[in-house]
Formats: sequence, C-alpha cells, structure tokens
Amino acid sequence: MPTASDQLNSSDDISSSFNASPFITKQALQQIREGIAATIRPSWQAALPTNFGCAEHGKLKADQLRTSFEFDIPVSLVQILANRKSTGNIAEDKRAQRIVEFSLDLAMAIAWGLSRRASKHGPHAERYHFYMKRYLAGICELFPDYDLKPNHHFALHLVDILLAFGPLHGTWTYSLERLIGRLQKLNSNSKIGKCNYWLRSPSDCPLFR
Repeated sequence: MPTASDQLNSSDDISSSFNASPFITKQALQQIREGIAATIRPSWQAALPTNFGCAEHGKLKADQLRTSFEFDIPVSLVQILANRKSTGNIAEDKRAQRIVEFSLDLAMAIAWGLSRRASKHGPHAERYHFYMKRYLAGICELFPDYDLKPNHHFALHLVDILLAFGPLHGTWTYSLERLIGRLQKLNSNSKIGKCNYWLRSPSDCPLFR
C-alpha cells in the first residue's frame, strides 16, 4: 500500500494538480468578506470594501491592496485552511497548504519591504528579498503555466533601492500618481492646449479651485 510520501512523489504531484478544485471558492470569499467586516482597524489603516472581490467597488487603492495582502487575506486563508476538510487527495490538500504558506511569504515581504526603518547593515533588505523570492518561486510551483510579469522581476530589484536609498516611503510617488488620477478624470473635451496651459498655471485649473 503506497504511503503519503509515495503519492506526493508520484505523477500526481502538486504542479499537476493545477486543475484541482479551487481553494478560494465563493464560500471562502464570503468568509474573507465577513472577516473584513468584523475587523476593528486603527484609524491609519486603509479599510477594505465590504464587497471585496466584486467588480462593483472598482480598482483598489495602493493602501487597500497593501492592507489586504499584508493582513486580511493571509489571516482569512489560515482560518479557511484550518476549517477545511481533507479531500482525500494528498496532492490537492498539500497544494492548499502551499497557497497559504506562499500568501504568508508575500505578507512578510510587504512588511519588511515597506518598513519605515531600513539600514545598510540591517536585515530589512535581506529579509524582504528572502520572502519575495520564495513567494515568486511559489507562484512558479503552484501555477507552472503562468508567466511572471515585469513587475515580479522589478520586485526583486527593490532590494537595491532599499540598500541605496533607505525606506521606500522616501522614494515612492503616490502623490504624483494621485495627481495623475485627478488629471485623468478632468473633462478636457480634447482641448489639449488648454490642459498644457493649466499645467503651466495650475492655480487656474478647476482641480485646484
């Protein structure tokens, strides 16, 4: 009779279970939403929409994405895994466990990478690189048909920025991105020349009134 180890080492391994039943089902998503609604947050932490996961709430802001991946999603996934009944398929159960583990790796990478403290000889850049690299390796393991994007490559180079310039909040450009977002919503009626005038004289722009 084959052991659990034999089954994991067979052709029915984690990678080949790509088409297994999804770990994040509608029921699991509902549990995540209930967790979001029940969470009491400090005033400085971005709150997530109660209908998290629906297209109706639109694109999440950067702070909301950080909150979701650093706290809400990992905590909910751990709870879902703890309450999950075994399927009898060792590879599928192992895959569910690995999804949670790699989600925690991403949360740890975010925590280390976005820390307000970083030093040339400190552990922040090193720990960020360790968790981010393991998270990306996890994506390749669990989803072998998925092609990593340029942003994934750039994420590994954030180590160089941490070592050269310190904490990332000193170099990120959220304020400029917010300004671009406001400009994109501006109704220019295709009058590009008027927009250029507003850029030269921002006090005359409706955005600044």
